[in-house]
Amino acid sequence: MRDLFKQAQELQRQGNLSDALGIYKQLHEEDPGNPDFSHQIGIIYAQLQDWANALDYVNKALKIAPFSAQYHNSKGNIFSLQGNQAAALDEYRKAVKADHRYAIAYNNIGRCLYLQEKFVAAQKSYAKAIELNSNYSDAYYNQGVLLLKLGDLTNAEQSLEKALSLNLKNPAVFGQIAQIYLQQANYPQSIKYLQQRLALQPDHVDSWHYLGVAYFVIEHYQEAKNSFEQVLQITHQHPECYEHLAMVYLKLDDKEKALTYFLRQLEVQASANAAYNAGVLLSEKGRHRDAIEYFKYTITLEPMHLPAHLNLGVEYLKLQQPQQALPHYQQAAAIKPDDPEIQHILLALNQQQIPDRAPAEYLKNLFDQYAAYYDQHLTESLHYRVPQLLHAAIVDLIDIEQAQWVILDLGCGTGLTGELFREFAVKLIGIDISGEMITAAKQKHVYDQLHVADIEKALDDYRDISLVLAADVFTYIGKLDQIFNKVKVALKTTGLFAFSVEKSSDKQYELLPSIRYAHSRHYLENLAKQNHFEIIRFEETTIRLQKGQPIIGYVVVLKKSKDLR
Repeated sequence: MRDLFKQAQELQRQGNLSDALGIYKQLHEEDPGNPDFSHQIGIIYAQLQDWANALDYVNKALKIAPFSAQYHNSKGNIFSLQGNQAAALDEYRKAVKADHRYAIAYNNIGRCLYLQEKFVAAQKSYAKAIELNSNYSDAYYNQGVLLLKLGDLTNAEQSLEKALSLNLKNPAVFGQIAQIYLQQANYPQSIKYLQQRLALQPDHVDSWHYLGVAYFVIEHYQEAKNSFEQVLQITHQHPECYEHLAMVYLKLDDKEKALTYFLRQLEVQASANAAYNAGVLLSEKGRHRDAIEYFKYTITLEPMHLPAHLNLGVEYLKLQQPQQALPHYQQAAAIKPDDPEIQHILLALNQQQIPDRAPAEYLKNLFDQYAAYYDQHLTESLHYRVPQLLHAAIVDLIDIEQAQWVILDLGCGTGLTGELFREFAVKLIGIDISGEMITAAKQKHVYDQLHVADIEKALDDYRDISLVLAADVFTYIGKLDQIFNKVKVALKTTGLFAFSVEKSSDKQYELLPSIRYAHSRHYLENLAKQNHFEIIRFEETTIRLQKGQPIIGYVVVLKKSKDLR
C-alpha cells in the first residue's frame, strides 16, 4: 500500500492527475479510515478545479483528523482558489491553531491578507513564516511582492533575491525582480531578469510584453517589435500589445502598419490613445473625414483630451467648415485658457478682434510639425508657386550675370525659395522661427547661414542687404508697418524687397477663417510710399490652391529709393 501511495504521489508530481486519482481512490476504498488518501484525492480535485469534490474529500480527511494543520491549510487553499479569501483565512488560522509552528499556513495567511489589501498584517504573517523557516523561498517571494507594492524597492529586492537564492527555478521571482528594475528605470537589468523568466516559462505573456516595453524605452525597436509579436503569437486578446506594437512601427517609420495595429487595438479594447493616433495617421493620409470620426471617438472616451479637440478643429478647417471647428477650439480654450495659440485661432474664427500677428509659439509648433512633409505638401497638394513667381519677377528685372547679392530669406522654411535664388547670391542667409524647418533646410546645402529666430527681431541685425525675400510669410503677420520699416533699414540703397501676400479687398489686413492673414493692395501701397519704396512690380495672381480652388494673392517687388537718407 505504501508503494502504491508513493507511485500515486509521483504521478501527481508529473501532472498525470487521472492515473494518480485512480490509485488514490483504490487506496481509499481499501482503507477509508486513512485521512491521507482522502486528503490527496481532495487536492487532485482542486487541481482539476472540481471544487465540490475537492472540499468533500478534504472534509472527509478532517472528520478523521480534525486537528491536522495540513488538512486545514489545504481546505484554505481550495477556498482561496475560488476567491473566497475570508473562508480561506479562517481555515489557515485553524491550521496555525493546530500547529503554531506551521510556517506554510502563516505564509498563506499573509497572502490572503495581501489580497484583502491588509498590508501591515500581511507583512507580519510573512515575517512569522520566515522566522519559523529561514529557508522558506515562497515566504521571501511573497514578502518581496508586498514590499514592491508598498514602494519599498530596496527591501523588496533583498527579499526577492533571497527567494531566488533558495529556489532558482521559480520563474515568478525573476519576473518580480524585473519589475523592480523597470520601476528604477534600469532597463538592461530588467531585460536580463525577464529573459531568465522566459527561459523557465517561455509562454508567459506579461513577461514578453514587459520585455517589449523595456526594449522600446531604450530605443531597441526591432527587439521591442519581436517581443510584442511574441505576445500576439500566444494570445490575440492582450489589452495593450496592439497599441504598443503600433508605437514601435511609428518609431520604425512604418505608418501603414502602425495604423493597422492602432485599429486592431480598438477592436480588442477601447483606448483614447489608440483612437487619437489612428486619427493623426488618417489625417496624414488625407482621410480627413475618417480622422474626424476617430478624434470624436477619442473625446467620447476622454472628453478633456486637448489634442483631440485641437485636431478636430484643424480637420474641420481643412474641410472649410469653420463653424464645426469653433466649438472644439472653444473646448480647447476651456481646457487650456491661457494658451495664445488657441486664443489666436478663436479670434480668427469669431472675427471679433484681429491680432497684429500670429503668436510665435503657434508658428513654431505649426512649422515644427509641418517640416517633415512641407515640400511635398506645398508643391503637390497646394500647387504652391510663390518661390517660382518671385524668382520670375526678379529675373525680369535684373542682369543675372551681374547679380552677386547678399540675400536675406525671411521665413525660409525648408529652403524652397533659397534653392531658386542661390545662383544670384554671394551670400544667402535663411531665418525661420522653426528649428525643424531650419534642420530640413540644412539638408539642401543651399544657405551660407541659417538661424532660428523671429524674423522681425532678426532684421535688426542686418545692413547692406541686396535682396530681402518673404515668400508666403506675411500670411502669418497682419500689421506690416514695423516689418517694412526694418526691411528699409536692412537694405542697401537700391536694394530689393520681394514678397507675397494673400489678397484682401476691403480691409488693410484681415485674419481669415483659414488662420491666415490677407492684405489689401491699398495698405501695401501706402506702406511702400511711407517707407520710400519704389513699386517695381505688383502682380495679382494665383499663389496656391485650397481644396482645388485658387487662392488669389499679390506678388510684390519693391526697390529702396536712391535719395532715401
